Amino acid sequence: MTSKLLLHLIVILLTAAPAWSVAAAQSQSARNNIKPIHVSQLNRSKVIGSLGRPLGEVVTIEGIAADENYTRRKADTGEILLRVQAVNGKSLKREAILNFHPYEGTEMKRPSAGMRFKYVGYETGGFSGIPEAAFVYVPRAPTSGYYFTTSFVILRDDSDSK
Repeated sequence: MTSKLLLHLIVILLTAAPAWSVAAAQSQSARNNIKPIHVSQLNRSKVIGSLGRPLGEVVTIEGIAADENYTRRKADTGEILLRVQAVNGKSLKREAILNFHPYEGTEMKRPSAGMRFKYVGYETGGFSGIPEAAFVYVPRAPTSGYYFTTSFVILRDDSDSK
């Protein structure tokens, strides 16, 4: 019985190993196929954000607010999340998750989880985090890497105008 079990285990490992190898190679290939762009191209192009609209375009978003438990990501701890379901009155195929971020200096009530919202604002972007190579020069700090991210700047709350 033990030799049969051992034989089955060997067969399973031999058939699974190529799949693991292919998955690892595809992951490495994806990292190697990242096409660099020059920063000057950003100002000559429309960068499309997670809402499907160009960054900097003023739009109206609608959806439901959620708390940090919705994504269970460390980066969302203490955040109010906006589950954006429509942009300019048009439903999205898949909701976009953004942080509640009112324009600096405006007084705006934070929505509570489960509350519907309607905000006017714009999506903007930039790099966040710390590149791994930086820790050669400074003490290691918690980070989720160095990556481009977007956020939605809320200019006005139109939730009551429905």
